[in-house]
Amino acid sequence: MPAWFRSPRPDSVPEWAKPLTADQSRPFVATLRQVLDSQQIPGDRDPSPVGTLTLTNRQGKPVQVGLQNLAQMAAADPPTEWFRMAAEYLVHLVQPESPPTDSSSALAQLRVRFWPPDYLQQTEDPGFR
Repeated sequence: MPAWFRSPRPDSVPEWAKPLTADQSRPFVATLRQVLDSQQIPGDRDPSPVGTLTLTNRQGKPVQVGLQNLAQMAAADPPTEWFRMAAEYLVHLVQPESPPTDSSSALAQLRVRFWPPDYLQQTEDPGFR
């Protein structure tokens, strides 16, 4: 169990999980575990203190996944949508789609990802240095 789960203050939420409330953060992490188990994605089940999971991709290589954006999206959606949203997010990160073969398939695969300004300091291998 991550250290922040054992916090003596029931109203505390790790910085990376904000804007989720204390009542939302525990079910959010439980949903992440359910997604990882259902999709049989090997790796961590408990987020690090900075909100990352180290998972294993299809090629057997470790992938460090940040959860801050996912937590922000979850805060904007009802909990009934969290499983679907987390599954889409995590599966695309560890099982990337095939490389595009033409411009229309490339356009369909484009996604914008936002990272906090200190993302590089939070991760050991962000994958784009």
